[in-house]
Amino acid sequence: MASTSGWTSSTNTGSVGNTDYPEYRDKSGFTGLPGGYHNINGNFYYIGDQGYWWSATEDNATHAWNRSMRYYNGDVVRISTEKESGFSVRCIKD
Repeated sequence: MASTSGWTSSTNTGSVGNTDYPEYRDKSGFTGLPGGYHNINGNFYYIGDQGYWWSATEDNATHAWNRSMRYYNGDVVRISTEKESGFSVRCIKD
């Protein structure tokens, strides 16, 4: 699910940042880049280490769901975050 470049390197098997198994990189067709995020105070964090993407699903009036990936593992995590935060967006053509 991650791009083949741009991620911090990791030696953990199955992690996004591990380049030991190129045949598994970007296998899903989603080429996630580690853009980090922009918090409500205007600061940027984790560029190169983590990728965050908004979901179209709202959690409540002030929060929406997002998905994230981190360079040191292969998990995709679901988190509810303030809507004022800045995350990447994936556009899908119908």
